[in-house]
Amino acid sequence: MMLQQFVSQDGPLLLRFGIIALALSFALLLPLPQRFNPLYWFAELGGRMAQKVCRPNRSSSQQRIAGGMAMLLLVVPFWLIVLFLLELAAYPSFFELALLYCCMRDLHARRDLAHVSRALLVADKTQARQLLSQWASRDTAILSETGIAKTAIELAMTSAAYGSIAVVLFYWLGGVPLVLLALMLKALEQRWSPANPRYQYFSCGVMWLNHWLFWLPVQACRLSLAIQGGPAALKQLLRLPSFAIAQRGYLQICQLAATVLAIELGGARKYQGERMAVAKVGVPRLPHNRDIQRALSLANTSRWFWLGFSLIMPALWVLLRLR
Repeated sequence: MMLQQFVSQDGPLLLRFGIIALALSFALLLPLPQRFNPLYWFAELGGRMAQKVCRPNRSSSQQRIAGGMAMLLLVVPFWLIVLFLLELAAYPSFFELALLYCCMRDLHARRDLAHVSRALLVADKTQARQLLSQWASRDTAILSETGIAKTAIELAMTSAAYGSIAVVLFYWLGGVPLVLLALMLKALEQRWSPANPRYQYFSCGVMWLNHWLFWLPVQACRLSLAIQGGPAALKQLLRLPSFAIAQRGYLQICQLAATVLAIELGGARKYQGERMAVAKVGVPRLPHNRDIQRALSLANTSRWFWLGFSLIMPALWVLLRLR
């Protein structure tokens, strides 16, 4: 009788606990390659639409309207269709598990970034650039060894915040609908990078939405980085730096990571051959290949910090109820 009452009251919590734990396990053991990930193809579809409707020669207001309409036309139908299918599914938990698995793209990025580090060890910059091009919206074909290291480190640090950390936090806050909506919007923003002059106005709507939507995952990632960095990093955590809105969350994470790693991140980058100035953060020491491995380890610890915390809390609740 007591067991039946426990299952009836805490069954949904235990089910969510099991789904997120299984999704994480599958993503760690068998990370889904980019070319098989639905979010990757959704972002590619966004890129094709931008080619049709984004006109940099038009006024800024027209570009903003076009970007907002494109975002709605891409996100709303696919989001509603997936939610409708979840409602009709005989085993919705299985589909929730599959969706969460697909949304943890950063765990596959981690593998590719480790390959970037190995490519630099054998001075194969061509392969390193090719691997980075799958994850970075900036031009990678001209990157020097230092540029490759910087880009890989920045991706390692930020992909955790916008990937698995965001997935776990959003899942506990709003379930699969919130996770799917947030990751679809982020995939579009990464495809329509607001730092790219072509999309400066076109991506304003999705940029602002993501700035507020991902504020909590960004700060959660910064907190876990600061804990690893000790007193100096914790002091830096309290000074919330203000950058241009287009790169604010990204650079806030990079600044704290650069402080912990004692390197320089940020700086100018190119989009479609056009050079764009981006703030430099950290200390004046250029990163090298060994720093990529340090960054991957740092990001992995940050990821496990929040994943572990989110899994331990429900477990503690269940144990307390059993007493």
